[in-house]
Formats: sequence, structure tokens, C-alpha cells
Amino acid sequence: NGLQAVLHPHFGTFVETARDSLKAIEGSDIGICLDTGHLALAGDDPIDLVSLAPDKVLHVHLKDLDAALAAQVRQGAVSYQDAIKQGLYRPLGQGDIDIENIITRLELAGYEGWYVLEQDVAISQEPSLGAGPVRDVIKSLEFLTSLQQKIRSATI
Repeated sequence: NGLQAVLHPHFGTFVETARDSLKAIEGSDIGICLDTGHLALAGDDPIDLVSLAPDKVLHVHLKDLDAALAAQVRQGAVSYQDAIKQGLYRPLGQGDIDIENIITRLELAGYEGWYVLEQDVAISQEPSLGAGPVRDVIKSLEFLTSLQQKIRSATI
């Protein structure tokens, strides 16, 4: 009925990287959810999945992150939950993932699926109006809006 199953790689599981994902779905009709944050957190470059198998990317979760903090999580110096509390995930364009290149490459490859703006945050109290996660969403949307013309120009 038009539904397509996708595998979502996730840090701390058996399927963390682009190669793990491709191996797991080998020989099947299952696609992959390109989660930029979890791939980068696992030490992978999310662009690798776009380069290796653009036709298998059927859904996208856009997240940006602090690469130095991600390295501490991988090394076990900081727990995943503590890293989230410390701001592991950043508004798009304010972290270390090349979101512009990923979107451009997906568009050039003919990707027609959804881009989900995903935020993993932990707050200890209600932020003031327009602050906290709301402010981060606004910053991410402003970043994506600023990319529209550049990406259109690159894909024409």
C-alpha cells in the first residue's frame, strides 16, 4: 500500500554506520533512513551513505552535532545521555556535519523523500518562550531556508 520499510542506523546498536546498514539490508527491498546525527556519532561520515548507495536512502533525519563531544561519547568518557544534556546535537549549520553537502548530493541523486528536522534534547525545566528547543528549531529552519537557492542552483 505504498509503505516502504527502512532501516534506521542508531549509535549504540548493531547497526551504526553506512556499511553496517548496507550489509544488514543486502539482498532485500528495505531502504535506509539516513540519520546524519547517529551516523556521525558512530564516527561515520553521513555522506558515505549517499556516495555508496543513494538509491537506498528513502528517508532522512537531519541532525547536526558537536564532533568533539561525539568523540568523547565514542571513547566512553561521556555517556550518551550526558552528552545530549551538554548540547551534543546542535541546530543545523551550527555543528560539524556538512548538512549542505549531504542535501545537495541527495538532490543530485534524485532523492524525493522527506527531510525530517530531528532534535534530541534534554531539558531540566521549561524554557522561556522562544528559547530552548524552539529557538533551535527556528535556527535550523533559517539555515535550511538559506540553503534553498544554493541547492537549487547546484541541481539545475
